[in-house]
Amino acid sequence: ALVPVLGAAFSLLIHRLVVAPLQKTQAKFQRLAALDFSGMQEDVKRRDEIGSLNRSLQQMSQELQRRWDDERALEHRRQEFVAAASHELKTPLALMRGYTEGLEQNIGDREQYLSGMEREIDRMNTLVLELLEQTRLERMEQLPQLEAVDLSALVKRLLEEMAPLFHGLTLCVQLEEGVTCPGDRSLLERGVGNLLSNAARYCSPGGQVRVTLIPGPVLTVENDAAPIPEEELPRLFELFYRGDTARDRSGSGMGLAIARRIFSLHHLNCTAENIPGGIRFRLEPGVTAPGS
Repeated sequence: ALVPVLGAAFSLLIHRLVVAPLQKTQAKFQRLAALDFSGMQEDVKRRDEIGSLNRSLQQMSQELQRRWDDERALEHRRQEFVAAASHELKTPLALMRGYTEGLEQNIGDREQYLSGMEREIDRMNTLVLELLEQTRLERMEQLPQLEAVDLSALVKRLLEEMAPLFHGLTLCVQLEEGVTCPGDRSLLERGVGNLLSNAARYCSPGGQVRVTLIPGPVLTVENDAAPIPEEELPRLFELFYRGDTARDRSGSGMGLAIARRIFSLHHLNCTAENIPGGIRFRLEPGVTAPGS
């Protein structure tokens, strides 16, 4: 007489300990298949096979969510990139259209129109080349090869080549000899060159630019200028960002973004800050992810 009762009790126990948890795990797999990553914390402390299965499911859920978030962030960045690039190309294209219409209708100065078209073509060419450069750098996860780059010599040579940019400004340079950095020489030239040209371009008329380099390596580039709103400082490294108060808007707005990506590949951190009477860019070793 006890057999049916014991069988029912055993069946209920099996259902509660095995069947019900497996049904919950199956429901979790179904939510996971639908890209619903919530509710993956149950039964992970069990010491049996079901607990092991749920822990594996939780780990898989976390990894899938991380990859899903990365893909969504990447797609968002792609959309922003395309929108910004399209916006930047609209102005020179509109100007060239106006110049063309003026030439067709024989309105205005022909030489002035041709000069304007040449200027806008150069502007678009520069923009396209920098877009290609930024795309190439974004695809790089690490540098293909490293060499010991003499930063002291590199900065000194760049300053000599860029001397015309500092005409009318006071340039103060303090470079310690023999400061090196493992990396790609041509990329470091591009990144450091962007910092130097940025300092010259946005320095106050007749102001001072100060460049120092010490072992670390730690490179600082300062220029006299009005302070930048604190909330805008991190945005200086965004693509196409120039700021509403920028005096010179002739550049592509990509120089600092490209420089930051180059420095990131070299595990160097570049920051901008306000100092009394000016702006300081500081480059130093830091923990930077290759994909940042």
